[in-house]
Formats: sequence, C-alpha cells, structure tokens
Amino acid sequence: MKKIRPDTAKQPTVSAEGSDTWRTIRNLWPYMWPGDRPDLKARVVWAMVILVLAKVITVLVPYFYKWSTGALTGDNTTPGWMPAFLVVPVMLVIAYNVGRVAMTGFS
Repeated sequence: MKKIRPDTAKQPTVSAEGSDTWRTIRNLWPYMWPGDRPDLKARVVWAMVILVLAKVITVLVPYFYKWSTGALTGDNTTPGWMPAFLVVPVMLVIAYNVGRVAMTGFS
C-alpha cells in the first residue's frame, strides 16, 4: 500500500517556537475559515454567536437571582425596561437546572 504524503514544499511551516502570532494565524486561517466550504463558515459563525450569548447569560444570572429574590420579598427591584416575557422563561430554565442539580445531588 502506497502512503500518501503531502507536498511539504508547498505547505508553510508553523512552529511553536516562533513568537510571531500573526504569522501562525495567517498560516492556519485557511483551515479555520475555508473559502470553498460555506457550511463550515456558517457553523463557525453560529458557534461564535452561541458562545457570546452564553457569556451574556452567565453574566446576567446573578442579576436574575437578585431580581427574583427582590420579587419574592416584595422589593420590586426589577428594572422597568426588563419585560416579563424575557425574565419568566430565563427564570424557568434556571429553576429547572437548579432542580436537576438538586435531584442529582440528593440521589
């Protein structure tokens, strides 16, 4: 069986020893953002959007806890711009996850 080897003369050399980050990114860019694969480009874009959304939710969770405890104690600290249709689903998801963690912890 013949082993297929890539033509090493055409491929740029990427070394971890070099300190030029931009050169490394430039050499790896065709693999991260292939020009002939729009499906991969879409997946990368969607992954970045979901990653940013997850970070925003992670930052907002303590505020949702604050607003929910304020609503339970009667101190309505929920901002007026925060619509209920946004708070209720997020709080239900958080309550579901807390319940799942508690169920796993107590079993």
